[in-house]
Amino acid sequence: METIYSKGLTRIIISSAFVASFSAGQSFLYAAEADQPAASFTANQATQGEVAYVAHCASCHGANLEGFGLVPSLSGTYFAERWGNKAVDLLAGDVRRMPPGAENTLGATAYTELLAYILYHNGISASEQALPERVSALNALVIPAEQLGNQNVTVANPLIYLTDGPISNSPRLQNLSPVTDNMLLNPPAGDWLNWRRTLDASGHSPLEQITKENVSNLQMAWGWSLPTGANMMTPIVHDGVLFAYSFGDVVQALDAATGELLWGFQRELEPGRVPDSKKGVAIYDNKLIIPTSDMHLIALDVKTGQPLWDHKVDIGDEDGHWFKSA
Repeated sequence: METIYSKGLTRIIISSAFVASFSAGQSFLYAAEADQPAASFTANQATQGEVAYVAHCASCHGANLEGFGLVPSLSGTYFAERWGNKAVDLLAGDVRRMPPGAENTLGATAYTELLAYILYHNGISASEQALPERVSALNALVIPAEQLGNQNVTVANPLIYLTDGPISNSPRLQNLSPVTDNMLLNPPAGDWLNWRRTLDASGHSPLEQITKENVSNLQMAWGWSLPTGANMMTPIVHDGVLFAYSFGDVVQALDAATGELLWGFQRELEPGRVPDSKKGVAIYDNKLIIPTSDMHLIALDVKTGQPLWDHKVDIGDEDGHWFKSA
């Protein structure tokens, strides 16, 4: 029996014999993988792999291997369904294609340790048997699906910022003025009140201190390290205070002139939720309005970082939503 599919001038003929042989071959492939010995690695390999992951992978795949958007998760249900009972060399091939633009540059030892850390993170216990570095040897090992799912690290980021008031007594905070409707329509020259500054999205600053004649003389005045993870935000500036919203649901108020931290806030996410990337916040009156990774909209006092109100966004029983910009 043959089934013929046609579209325009293209005709595809699929025989029932081919379908049967393909299905049988596929079943044989998975059975062979299931019969292979399970992957093993040492505790030291997993420990060193975590160091390599933080240095080379966390900025895209997240501090807890959760991924975001188009960056695939390396943990949880997605990882288990994709890699459970697959030969380890298949995962090794994907890992060695990282980092983007510098594939296969970390060395065999580092890539093997990364594999060990990923497996450990997903619930596989360390042993005295090291994971081999040769890819051909990894082909003989399988990722045991029955051991995946119980992650060996906590999902939530640790809370690192207090929310009981300003960290600094800077007059910058005391001098913050309420943001009005008119200011949003016509921002003061020194302010940047939304992601493109003005509602026409021109991205233009009217300040004239920097010109084409002196721009080559600019030097870095200060720097600030953001939390490790996917950071995509545009900071906003009001009355000399810069507000940054970063990975891990971390909000920071900085003195725009000196880089001094004025206050910090970190959202404690609901159980089972992992942080995703953030793009922006909104400011109005005396409030900084932020979207959270667990689908809440929160208003913070611009002078203290203290929460003023908290509204949960109703998405019903749907899943897979991201809330990135206010």
